[in-house]
Amino acid sequence: MSETPYTDDDLRTEAARQHRAATKDPDFVGIGEQMEGHKIASRGNVQWDELGEGDWDRATRAVDGLLESAADVSEWAINLGADGLVPSADHALGVTADGRPIARVLFAYVPDVPEEARTALRQAIDAALDDAEPANIDPDVTTGEAMGPADDLSLQLYRAQDALAFVEECCAIADQEQRPITTANVREWLKGARCGRQLLAAGDLTAPVDEQPGGRP
Repeated sequence: MSETPYTDDDLRTEAARQHRAATKDPDFVGIGEQMEGHKIASRGNVQWDELGEGDWDRATRAVDGLLESAADVSEWAINLGADGLVPSADHALGVTADGRPIARVLFAYVPDVPEEARTALRQAIDAALDDAEPANIDPDVTTGEAMGPADDLSLQLYRAQDALAFVEECCAIADQEQRPITTANVREWLKGARCGRQLLAAGDLTAPVDEQPGGRP
């Protein structure tokens, strides 16, 4: 029985609510005040408040619109921080159809995940997305027909998740044995032992796990 009248999930839910409230309905005048003295990223030392009146007005209104339409990722932000995961702003993978994005995969890692493992994971998921990416969206497609590509992508991402867990285990063993870890090692480990749930998802339970390709270092 819990020692408190609330759970950890209750705390996360409340934190997410307050996180969202802190960024909702920003004050328009305050937006301009926060832009003053800050450089425009693509313009070197040029600051926002050095713009002409018309450009300044358009810029502040555009920022206001972006803040108003910002996705509510407060729950994600709270859970990532609570779990010790750090978002990566450098990489994002997406699925597009008819020239517009329809899905996006963002990454967050615990700080001690090797860069080789991060790169290999991104490449594995990117390949899965390429295999499952639809060329076009058919407005007449049925729910059943649409589930095929979705199930394929789900399976590929499921396998990528297991692959990362296997890589992390191999990295831990290599660290314990004080052996260097190379990109080639990580790529090979990503092909490694397929666990039981992967075999079940793939519908292939005929071969014992220990006969599958790959293995621990």
